[in-house]
Amino acid sequence: MIELVITITVLTILTLGVMPLVFATGAGREGRWSVGTAVAGGMFFATFLNIIFIPVLYVFLSTLLARARKKHSAHRHEMPHHMA
Repeated sequence: MIELVITITVLTILTLGVMPLVFATGAGREGRWSVGTAVAGGMFFATFLNIIFIPVLYVFLSTLLARARKKHSAHRHEMPHHMA
């Protein structure tokens, strides 16, 4: 649910605030276009990181850690008591 709210907020900000800079016409268009493109690209990239990349990385690392703990636990039980 929170991902949907973040996505809607980002799309609203992009539509209302940044897209007019990207599609501007008239004097100074090149300057406004470059600023609008940089801001829109940064917002898309940050949204991608927060909604997709970081959760996937978290699941991957937690799975890797759980496997390592399970493997370590299994090896510890196999060792003789005087070596543990």
